[in-house]
Order: sequence, then C-alpha cells, then structure tokens
Amino acid sequence: MDSYNDRKIKNINKQIILWEKMIMELFKEKPDEVREINDKDEIVEILNSIGMHKASNHTFLPSGGGLDLISARKSFEKDKIELDLDGMPHIVKPKSLKLYVLDENPEWWYFKLNTSTFNSTDIYNEVPLPEKDIDIFNKSSEEQLEWRHAFRGEELVELEPEKYVNRDFWDLNHYGNDQNGNETEYPRLIVRGNNGGSFVIFSKLSTLNKLKGKNDAYGGLHNMVNDEDYNSYLKNLIENIKE
Repeated sequence: MDSYNDRKIKNINKQIILWEKMIMELFKEKPDEVREINDKDEIVEILNSIGMHKASNHTFLPSGGGLDLISARKSFEKDKIELDLDGMPHIVKPKSLKLYVLDENPEWWYFKLNTSTFNSTDIYNEVPLPEKDIDIFNKSSEEQLEWRHAFRGEELVELEPEKYVNRDFWDLNHYGNDQNGNETEYPRLIVRGNNGGSFVIFSKLSTLNKLKGKNDAYGGLHNMVNDEDYNSYLKNLIENIKE
C-alpha cells in the first residue's frame, strides 16, 4: 500500500500533468515562452476554461492572498469582466492575459491577467495608488502591506446590475433570499477592482504555492514589480530549487 507521501506525490504529479494538458488544449501546441492575448472575449474564454478544468488552479490577487478561479464571464459593466474567485465575484477591466513558460516543468507555466483602473462608485473614500517605481524588494513588511491595501478594490453589495451600496448593509439585512426563502442571484457581495493590478494563476499544486516568506506568492509580489523582474525572481527560484 502506498504511503501518505507517495499518494501526495502522485496527486501533485497528476495535477501538473493536467495543467500541461489544459494549456496544450487551449493553444493547440506547446506555447512560446510568452503568449499574449488582448481580445476581451478570448480572455474570458480562456479564463473560464481554466476555472472549469480538472486541473486545479490557484489565483494570486493584486492585494495579496489567493483564491481559486471558478469561472469567468462578461460583466454588466461596460468593458469589464467578472471573475468568480471561490464564490466571490470580482469585476475587473482586462488589459491583457499573458501565458509565461519559464521552464520545461509545466508547474512553472503561469497566466498573468493585467487589469486597468476604472472609476470607483464613490461609496468609499478613494485609495491612492502607490508610486510605480517603488523598490519593493527592499521595503519593510509594513510598507508592502500598504502597497497591497491600495489594490483591495471596493467590496460592495450589488442590489442589481450596476446598482451598489456599502458592504455594511450585507451584515445589517438578510440579503440573498426572496420573501419565500428561496435563493436569488441578487443581492450579492462583489469586489470591484477599480485600482487595477495584476493577477497570476498557477497550478494549485505547484511548488510556488508552498513557499513561505516575505516575498512568497501570497505577498502580492507579482503586482509590485514589472514582468521582467518577476520572471527573473521566478527563474532564480527555479534554479535554487533544482540545486
């Protein structure tokens, strides 16, 4: 009988194989080191395929932390899309979706969704964006936390498409069911990612997801530095793990 560790390794290997298979199915071939998609409809189609596939994913947010992508669709808001992240809808304005192939091992193949800023609802005070040229690698944990906070977006109650109220009303009233106690789609809790930022999507069982430390995947590093610096960080990480 296989030991727990044997079963765990088999499950990891199975998921990495599924991750590779999913990407090959999406692009009909092994993609180049960088593949960029700018068409919004294609972005939605790919993201939805990732969320619905048997290959488990984990999506790291601009503000830090991570959730699983379940599905994607067009938003009622113009030029925006809606991501279902573990049941919490996130409305974002897509700029591009990139696939990066950093190594022969598919666990280091990842997607990066870049999103643009858009108008807030003015329900909350505006959170200013941090300076773009910040040397985030050398900043303290407190300074990095302040950076991430700027990309948390607006958590709101959506009464109906494009009609929002303060999130506090969710706790004060019984939302989510009609007068007969049946569940309805509205009202619902949503996040509007009005300050933009980047999401990265890896295989859920990739090595990156297990790393802990100041600049680990959950710290939002992917959103603090440009693509070149982030990929250099990952490539160094890959080399250190191999050694």
